[in-house]
Amino acid sequence: MRQSTLTLCLIVLLVSAGSAFGQAITAVEPGSYDDVNTCNDQGAFTNVAGNPPPGIILQKGCTTATFAYAYADIITPLEGGPVSALTSAGFDVLNSSSCGSGSPRLNLVLNGGAIFVTGLGCAYGARADLGNGWSRITFSAADIATAVLAAGGSPSSTLDDMYILMDEGTDTPTSPYNTTQGTAFVVTPGTSFIDNIMINGDVVGAPAAAAPVPTASEAGLLALAGLLGLAAIFVMRRG
Repeated sequence: MRQSTLTLCLIVLLVSAGSAFGQAITAVEPGSYDDVNTCNDQGAFTNVAGNPPPGIILQKGCTTATFAYAYADIITPLEGGPVSALTSAGFDVLNSSSCGSGSPRLNLVLNGGAIFVTGLGCAYGARADLGNGWSRITFSAADIATAVLAAGGSPSSTLDDMYILMDEGTDTPTSPYNTTQGTAFVVTPGTSFIDNIMINGDVVGAPAAAAPVPTASEAGLLALAGLLGLAAIFVMRRG
């Protein structure tokens, strides 16, 4: 068996000041996975861009078909409960990077990995230009419920994991920045800068200490999600 390498840049981001006890998001852990060890991918904290800096770079430096991806794992106490408890989600994206139909996207893992919700792509979220070179992408309770049902889940399905995934690569067709919901903008194929990840109204912003490396089972779920995500992208493109 060919050995895979899980490259992690695990920088935890703390919840912004003012969040109440019992917040819906406690940290974010960026990282990347490269099955062939030839894709210049990274999921990492960066001072290059942020709203304000630091932010997170999600980069897949190879073709979409290559099994590699970058991600920002969302740590939330909602995990283990019903997915219906997730009532809103979102993040900011740099207008000069990428906001595609398939990447970056919010992925939900339900019922122990039996169901993967992959329909919450950046381009499908409500989009608001912040006037500073960034746009805010948000998903409502209705958006999330629709995506869950489309994936075969239900409001009572257990939410096991949640993360933002970048698995569209450098061969993604470019398209100019725009503010139209449902229409992608891909200025830098394979690269997105994101910040201010939002779950149920709570926001992650500032950097903190390093986080523990995910367990083998967690890494396995991410790998399976990457495969399912690639399959979904190819289906959408054929359609």
